[in-house]
Amino acid sequence: MSHRAKTVRAVSRALSSAALRREALDAAGDPFARMPTPPWGCESDACSVRRSTAAVARRLAVQEEAALVPGTPHTLSGALAPSDQARVVTDLRGELVYANRAWEELCGYKLEEVKGTMGLKFLQGPLTEKDKVLKINKCVREQQRVNLKLHNYQKNGELFFNQIQVSPLTGSSGRVTHLLGILEKVE
Repeated sequence: MSHRAKTVRAVSRALSSAALRREALDAAGDPFARMPTPPWGCESDACSVRRSTAAVARRLAVQEEAALVPGTPHTLSGALAPSDQARVVTDLRGELVYANRAWEELCGYKLEEVKGTMGLKFLQGPLTEKDKVLKINKCVREQQRVNLKLHNYQKNGELFFNQIQVSPLTGSSGRVTHLLGILEKVE
């Protein structure tokens, strides 16, 4: 088999696997699976591969953003178990109901000071990224998981950069009952 024939065969395989990936993403309801065709038109195999590659990259970015921190509990009892992770639990309205010792040490607040407050606005300040706070709030309202990096402030006013994950906690019925926030200081 000639070098040209081998190349054509390899490209053919790559294109068919790209098409299969695109079809699988389409079937999964991926909003990024179909990239718009440029105004000058591009229905070639190269454009198909480009769209498929972009779709996969965006899908992976979305999955990575929502990836769970290792050891993340899924139930309220699991969230209340002793942990070295800085954890805070709110009810579905956003009222703070629990914070563990690691969270108290990271943020500088005692549970008694913040229990019953709505949200964690007291951790925000001038350098807190408002767009990320809006994203967190949207995910909380929709009971969806979110994982991102954000600037917050400790009780003493010191700025710190943290990875925050918010995820729903389910009860024995399988329904979401609370939300868990896990904060990790990022240097």
